[in-house]
Amino acid sequence: MQDGPGRHRGGSPLFSIIIPLEYHRGQWEQSWLGWTSQTADKSLYEIILVVPPDFKTREELEALAADKARIEFTESEHDIGLCAFGATKARGRYLFFTESHCWPEPNVIELCIRAIEAHPDWAGFSCHSVPICHNRLSLAEAAMYQADIEFGMKQHPWRKVLDQCFVTRRDVYWECGGLREELGHFAEWVLAATYHAKGYAIGYLEEARFHHWRASGIAPRALNSAPASDAGVPDDVPGVILARVEINFRAELRAGEEIEVRSRCTRIGTKSFDLEHEIWAGERKVADAKSVLVGYDYAAGASAPLTNDQRKRLESE
Repeated sequence: MQDGPGRHRGGSPLFSIIIPLEYHRGQWEQSWLGWTSQTADKSLYEIILVVPPDFKTREELEALAADKARIEFTESEHDIGLCAFGATKARGRYLFFTESHCWPEPNVIELCIRAIEAHPDWAGFSCHSVPICHNRLSLAEAAMYQADIEFGMKQHPWRKVLDQCFVTRRDVYWECGGLREELGHFAEWVLAATYHAKGYAIGYLEEARFHHWRASGIAPRALNSAPASDAGVPDDVPGVILARVEINFRAELRAGEEIEVRSRCTRIGTKSFDLEHEIWAGERKVADAKSVLVGYDYAAGASAPLTNDQRKRLESE
């Protein structure tokens, strides 16, 4: 267990944004830009960058952060451990946990402030995770994860802590034991269960959107005609965004089993297309899914027609 938070000198911000720089998937600069481009007053939040021992670009990080963020170094190597460590350094009334391969839309802080005012009964809340997919395997992964996230946020009675974008009162976080590094990502479930057991409500702020870079697959290219840049989705190349997913779990899948993901395109429209997915473990089909993807211009924040190159790639599948 990590130590509880100590006393801090000076004025305290409303939010402490905690960004663990593990598993950043080459997107940490994009994440940083998302946070420094918020429309809310910068005095309302602090940014804490938690750096693992194997982070390769420390000089670039320090130059980029300058006086706009606090950099904390730790020996933890798992992102849950980094988040837990960052929480011990936080001064804000609310802790805002995220991941370094996720970036917020510019109005996220403002929406969170409104949610706090509108829902005084919420001890915490998760935001809306929007997957960014760049190959067929990442599309299949997103289909599975998004279905589980939707179930947790909208149906399950308490499993509502999403570490990609979770806001919580700092005092309640510590009362409930905080994130436990030894549990890995099961720490999210344990924390959520503890909130529920103690009678603390966790809400879902669907209008506050985070873009989540999915890393699955072996190909660096998306359904775009250009490779994904190191800093995120290229501004001049329309991408795709997941609009809807349905998934059926057919059989048990155990940790360590080798799987095969089979995906095919079943419909191509002007601005959208459908994919069907099957996940096999040996001779067992363990899940199947259907997803709808929409052409999306991330620079404009709007849907866009599929390009000729995208259509050709889909037709060749």
